[in-house]
Amino acid sequence: MNSQRSRLDRVEMRKKKKKKRVIIVSAILALFIGVAGYYATNLLSAFSNSHDSNLKTDAKKVDVKAEPFTMLLMGIDQYNIDNESKNGWRPDVLMVITVNPKEKSVRTMSIPRDTYVKFYNSTSKGKITETLSALQHGSDAHAKNQQVVKQVEQFLDNKVQINYVAQINFSGFMDLVDAVGGITVDNKYKFQVPFYAGKMLKYEKGQQNLNGEKALMYVRTRKDHKGTGSIVPPEMENDNDRNRRQQEVIGAILSKMVGFTGITQFSDITKAVGKNFRYSFDMGEILPLFNVYRESQNNKESIALHNYSLNQNGKWFQVVPEGERQRGIAELLKHLGKEYDKRAITYDHTLDPYEAKTIEQIPKQVPSKAYRNSEGTGTSQSNQSNQSNQPSGSTPNGGKPTTKTP
Repeated sequence: MNSQRSRLDRVEMRKKKKKKRVIIVSAILALFIGVAGYYATNLLSAFSNSHDSNLKTDAKKVDVKAEPFTMLLMGIDQYNIDNESKNGWRPDVLMVITVNPKEKSVRTMSIPRDTYVKFYNSTSKGKITETLSALQHGSDAHAKNQQVVKQVEQFLDNKVQINYVAQINFSGFMDLVDAVGGITVDNKYKFQVPFYAGKMLKYEKGQQNLNGEKALMYVRTRKDHKGTGSIVPPEMENDNDRNRRQQEVIGAILSKMVGFTGITQFSDITKAVGKNFRYSFDMGEILPLFNVYRESQNNKESIALHNYSLNQNGKWFQVVPEGERQRGIAELLKHLGKEYDKRAITYDHTLDPYEAKTIEQIPKQVPSKAYRNSEGTGTSQSNQSNQSNQPSGSTPNGGKPTTKTP
C-alpha cells in the first residue's frame, strides 16, 4: 500500500516538474518574441524613415553578393529635409562608388560641384550643381531623382549605370559621424575655419579625431574667407584637395560602419540620422552590401581626375581634358568587369598640358601624344561626341591617376 502511494507521489511530482518546465519555456519564448518584436519594430521604423523608393533607378537589379554594382552618393547642401523639399538642393559632394564582389574591391570617383557639363535633356551647359538643382523642380519626386541620375550617367557617357543612390544632408552627415563614434583622418595642413555662433574649429596637422561638426567642415573647406578669422593655406583652396578630403572621410565612415556586426546596429545609425539620410537599396540588401564592402577593405582605391579652373564672365568652372574624363570612365568600366577602352586608361594629363582660357577654346579631341601607349587599341572606342565640352573631376595636387583610399 505504501509502495503504491509512493509511486503515485512520484508521478505527481514529475507532472508538476514538467508543467513548471513548460511554464519556464513559455515565459522565455514569450520574452524572446517580445524582444525580437521590439527590435523588428524599431528596425522597420528606422528603415522606413530612411528608405526612399523615389531614389530607385532604372538600372537592372543586381545580386550584390555576386555581381559588380555602382552607387551614387550625394551630400546635400541643406540642414533639414523640409528645406530640401521646399527649396530644392545642390550637391556639395557627388561621388560614384563601384563595388566588385568577385574581386573584393572598391573604387571611388568624385565629381567636383563646379564641373562643367552639358545639361541633361537640354542644349544648355554649365556647372553640374546648377543642372542638378534645376532638376529638383516639379512634383514627381521619382522623375526628378531619375533625371539627377541620368545627368551623372551622361557625364559617364551613359556607359556606367547607377544601381543605387544614397543622399545625406549636412545634419545627417554630422549625426552619422557622431553615431559611429567619430572618425580619424590624416590632416595634411594646419587650418581653422568658423562654424556657427562665433565658434572657431581648429585643425592640427597629422592624425586628427573628428566629431560630426569638425568632419563636416573638414570636407567642405575650400576657401580662406577673409575677415572671418579663418586661416586656410593655399594648398587647400582647390577642388582637388577638397575631393581628396571627401574621399578620405567617406572611406573612414564606411570603414567604421562595416565594422558593426549586426543589422540592429545599422538600425541605430539610421535612427540617429533620421530622414536626413535616404537610400534606395532594399532592406534585404543591407547586410549583403555591408558584408561585400567589409570584404573589400584591403582593396580600395580612388580614381582621381585631373582638372583645372576656368573663369568665364566672372563665373568659375572646373574643366578636365576630354582624355582625362574618358580615362575615368574606362577605369570604372574595367573595375565593373565591362568592356572598356584600353587606350583611354593610358592617358596622361601631364602630356596634355593645354588649359583653355575660355569655354569656347576647350578642345573636343584628345591629342595622340597624350597617351602613354599611343599604339594601344581599345576593346571599345571612346565616344567623344557624347560630351562635346569637357566636364571635370579631380586629382589630389595633380597626383597619380589612381590612389589608395584610406
